[in-house]
Amino acid sequence: MHYAKELTALTVKINLEEKFMKNKIILAGILVIILVSGCTQLEPVKNNGAADNQNRTKDNSDNGSAPKTFSLSEIAKHNNADDCWLVLSGKVFDVTEFIPSHPGGTAILEGCGKDATELFENRSMGSGTPHSDNARTLRENYFIGNLQ
Repeated sequence: MHYAKELTALTVKINLEEKFMKNKIILAGILVIILVSGCTQLEPVKNNGAADNQNRTKDNSDNGSAPKTFSLSEIAKHNNADDCWLVLSGKVFDVTEFIPSHPGGTAILEGCGKDATELFENRSMGSGTPHSDNARTLRENYFIGNLQ
């Protein structure tokens, strides 16, 4: 009888250890899933080509160099949907990669190759109101220099 109690206690202990091991394995699996899904969240996010655009022509102010300057005649060469630069308040933006995402559709093409400040502020092709603060922030992703 004494051995039966010890055997029962030992069996219970083994069962508990097996359950504990199963729980450890499940917990380890959950941890792996969390880590893997977290790592995929760390991949660089594309912003409609804005990051590529910055690397191509942006001034790299953080390294101490001055922004590039462009003449209006240089900007005028970039006047279509395949190559669209525009000036807004004395700053030059290459918005070529943004054109397909522009909420106002092809209205943005009206500003290609010229000073589009008035168009941007009044949206004469659309609502007739100035662009939002969000649009003003977003445009900085396409900044390539200043107007001479």
